[in-house]
Amino acid sequence: CSESLAPWVAGDHLETMEHGGRTRMYRLHVPARVTGDPPPALVFDLHGAYGTGAGQQQTSGFAALADQEGFLVVFPDGGDGFWNVADTCCGTAGKERIDDVGFLRANLDALHTRGCVDSTRVYVSGFSNGGGLTHRMGCDAADVIAAIAPVDTDLRTSPCNPSRPISMLEVRGMADSLEPYEGGIVGPEGGQYDSPGAQGSLKLWADINQCTGTTTALQQ
Repeated sequence: CSESLAPWVAGDHLETMEHGGRTRMYRLHVPARVTGDPPPALVFDLHGAYGTGAGQQQTSGFAALADQEGFLVVFPDGGDGFWNVADTCCGTAGKERIDDVGFLRANLDALHTRGCVDSTRVYVSGFSNGGGLTHRMGCDAADVIAAIAPVDTDLRTSPCNPSRPISMLEVRGMADSLEPYEGGIVGPEGGQYDSPGAQGSLKLWADINQCTGTTTALQQ
């Protein structure tokens, strides 16, 4: 990183930026131990439908983990509480095809000019609708992120053509009634889609990444 960059200032910072003709908001959490030397990792943590970055910060646990491990976390706000997962879903974000991938890319660029970030350790995670955009970031922004970790949702972005194979950790609940583990028809009438399910989503990513060989089951 350039020596001209200022050290990170510890605390929670509410920020705004202009993107796509909209004023976008995000919260930046900087742990006290993070100064920029060494360059910290960065995690984007995306809220679910009807959510906010502030709400995600209060519930996900990433802020506390960042304090413990020493990395930056960004908690952005979706458009009217939603993220554009597939140019059809969800809410205003999908209806108006808001460029949320572009927003997160621009957000990352802004942070690189503000302070030192380890560009090889930029990650995206998100819950439900935010998990959908997490998948999409893996498809459309693999050139600037190291890995994705979607929670409680499956891959919906199609086509998904990442610029390189990208690591993916998917967290699912066996008793999830909103997006069943086994997949199937998901969502309210008028906005339904056919989910591939947890195993199906992993198989899609394995094919996209051109994985070969056998899988390994870990015992607990």
